[in-house]
Amino acid sequence: MNLFKTLVFRSKTLTLLGSFFLSLSIVLIILIPNNTTEVLGINSLIKPLKFSLSLWIYSWTMAYLIYYFKDELVKKRLIFLIVFVMLFEQAVITVQAFRGTLSHFNAETVIEGVLFSLMGIFITLVTCYTLYAALKFRNQKDTLDSAKKAAIFYGLLIFVIASFMGGVMGALFSHNVGGDMGGEGLPLVNWSTKIGDIRVAHFIGMHALQIVPLAGFYISKKIVDKRKALAYVNRFSLAYLIFVLVVFIQALLGLPFLKF
Repeated sequence: MNLFKTLVFRSKTLTLLGSFFLSLSIVLIILIPNNTTEVLGINSLIKPLKFSLSLWIYSWTMAYLIYYFKDELVKKRLIFLIVFVMLFEQAVITVQAFRGTLSHFNAETVIEGVLFSLMGIFITLVTCYTLYAALKFRNQKDTLDSAKKAAIFYGLLIFVIASFMGGVMGALFSHNVGGDMGGEGLPLVNWSTKIGDIRVAHFIGMHALQIVPLAGFYISKKIVDKRKALAYVNRFSLAYLIFVLVVFIQALLGLPFLKF
C-alpha cells in the first residue's frame, strides 16, 4: 500500500484537504514569476505559498497520526476543526495577498481587523482542542509501542506550544522584535537577519509534528529494548523542545536566528 492510499485509508477528509493545499501551492508557484505586487518588500504570493505548503504537510501528517486516536468523537471533532480553520485561514491569506495587503497584523479597516481577530480565535480553538486530543491519546489504552506513542504525543505537544507562540505574535501585533516588519531576510521564509523574528521558533516547533514522530518511529525500529527506545525518544523530544524555546527567547531578545 503506497503512502497516498495509506493516508486515504486513515483519513480521507484530511488527505483530500492536503491535496487541495498541494494543488494550490502548484498554482501559486506558477503565478509568482508574473506577479509584481509586493507586501513587506517581497512578492505578495510568497506568503500564501508558504502557508499552503505548510498546510499540505500538516494535513497529511494529521491524516497519518489521527489513525492512532481511539476516541472516534474526538477524531471527528478535530478533523472538522482542522478543515474549517485551515481553509478559512488560507482563504484570508490568499485573498489579501492578491489584494496586495497584509493578512496578519492588519487592522487598517474594520473588516481586516475582524478577519485577523477571527483567524486568531479559530487557531486558538483548534490548538486547544489538539492539546485535549493529545492528552486523550496519551491516556488511552492500546497496544501501540511505547516509544512510538511517546513520539506522537511529544510531537503534538511541541506543536501546540509552537502554535501558542503565534499568539505571542498576535499580542505584539508583529512577528519581529526590535524593529519593524519587513527588511532583509532569509530567502523564501524571509526570516529577519537583523532583528528578532518569532516566526523561526514558531516554524521549527510546528514541524515537531513531523520530526519527532519520524525520529520516534526510527528509534523504535532500530532499538529492540523498548525501555531504552522510550528513553531515547524522551531525550530527543526534550532536546527538541529546549531548542525551540532557546530560539524563541532569542527572538524575544531582539536577536536574529542567523545574522548577516
